Amino acid sequence: MYDPSGSSFDYANVIFSVLQDCEHRRRSFTETNVQAGLMECANDKLLRVKTSYLGGMGSKSYWRDLEKEVRETVMPQYIAAAAEQHKRERNGYGVFRGGDLAARVLFALLGLVI
Repeated sequence: MYDPSGSSFDYANVIFSVLQDCEHRRRSFTETNVQAGLMECANDKLLRVKTSYLGGMGSKSYWRDLEKEVRETVMPQYIAAAAEQHKRERNGYGVFRGGDLAARVLFALLGLVI
């Protein structure tokens, strides 16, 4: 069957595009608005892709299923992981003393002793 919209609108390609855009913007959000910001980002990207997809004579039922998959399956999983990553980045990954020179020397000495 001929698909006039092409393979650029396959689930994997659209999901990759949405997550790439969200990850690119994730670091600009504060800890309190990570979830809302990521959903807004995903919705913005989906709207841009939808415009292009429907302009290419794509099926509305396919788009509806794809949108549901992104919003209800992909984004909740991504948001949970992204919020944790965001928190770790803000806390310096919990590295002892922020990984300063003294901490590195201490780690090296402990490594040599062990």
